[in-house]
Amino acid sequence: MLEIARPHLKFLEDGAEFGVGDLLADAGLDSMASINFLLDIEDELGVEIPDELIEENSFETIRTVTALVTKAREA
Repeated sequence: MLEIARPHLKFLEDGAEFGVGDLLADAGLDSMASINFLLDIEDELGVEIPDELIEENSFETIRTVTALVTKAREA
């Protein structure tokens, strides 16, 4: 998931460490980048994420994004 997120994290330098619990906003993920990240997730993982599954904190960390994808696959 981090490899999909990396292009959208404008403050994260190449090769920098980033953990699954680190805040994506601190690495530069803003609301517009979140939309593009969501589209990339859907394209690269072949999953459709319905709007009703997206919550305020869905794009808080890699862990919360992964949980969102898992929910979408189970729906």
